[in-house]
Amino acid sequence: LIEDFTCAYRRRILLLGRMFIAAEHVCFRSNIFGVKTTVVVSFRDIIAVRRATTDLINPSIELYTSDKKHVFACFLFPSHTHRILRELWKLQSPYADA
Repeated sequence: LIEDFTCAYRRRILLLGRMFIAAEHVCFRSNIFGVKTTVVVSFRDIIAVRRATTDLINPSIELYTSDKKHVFACFLFPSHTHRILRELWKLQSPYADA
């Protein structure tokens, strides 16, 4: 485990939970009133890592794979999280721009 952060994952609504960043994966885990959500994305599968804005004011980070867009928001320090994700993505992904 490299770092973990409290954040939210966007589905139909924002699900509050924790992001766990490991050397080869980004994971998210949420347990809201017994409804468990787990997301695991390999850095090798990520095509792009972008900063964005959710709901007009909330800074977010979008991870794109070939078949899905994963949106994470509500970070305390979004720039710090984005920097870590981009650095690890550049090391792992064949899609990363050098």
